[in-house]
Amino acid sequence: MAGTFKNIQKQFSAFWRGSFLEQEAVVKHLPFLGYLLALALISIWASHKADEKTKELARLQDQYKEVKSEYIETKSRLMQLSAQSKIIERTESLGLIPQQQPPKKIVVPHED
Repeated sequence: MAGTFKNIQKQFSAFWRGSFLEQEAVVKHLPFLGYLLALALISIWASHKADEKTKELARLQDQYKEVKSEYIETKSRLMQLSAQSKIIERTESLGLIPQQQPPKKIVVPHED
């Protein structure tokens, strides 16, 4: 048991010194390890970009809801203000009254 502890301690010490990098098997697989590192970095970058897009989408959805609410409110106010009773109330203060008789059609003879 003492031998295995010494062996583990020796391997751990070799790892911290970096001497395991000098082994032929590690040097042989170094390009593949570089490829895996590049893939890991690309994966981290893509994940970060996806998080940014998700946050931007949530912000735009909130902004859309706000603008839609403002549109509905403005449309409702316009409908209320354009109602005939509201128009009559606003024009009475100007001295205008609604006409009681329907308008008459003016016919102009057409000259050929």
